[in-house]
Amino acid sequence: MARRQKVDTRFRLGIDKKDPYEIVWALLELSRKELHTEGKFVTLSPTDIKNLLQALMDRHEPSGKSEDVASLIEIQQYMKK
Repeated sequence: MARRQKVDTRFRLGIDKKDPYEIVWALLELSRKELHTEGKFVTLSPTDIKNLLQALMDRHEPSGKSEDVASLIEIQQYMKK
């Protein structure tokens, strides 16, 4: 299993590729780290995180053909790690 990318690496890749999807994942990684170290969200509010998750879910194609879209269960598991 590959190592998890650092937040700054994810941001850099998202900016270099001009990929907002990658930037959203970087923000979620930042929130996940804060939750595990601080016990709360510091940088983003729960509402901001909800909006980011909604943006990820909105990218989902109804046909299920998109390979880079995470399901809600995958995102939940990701935040728990």
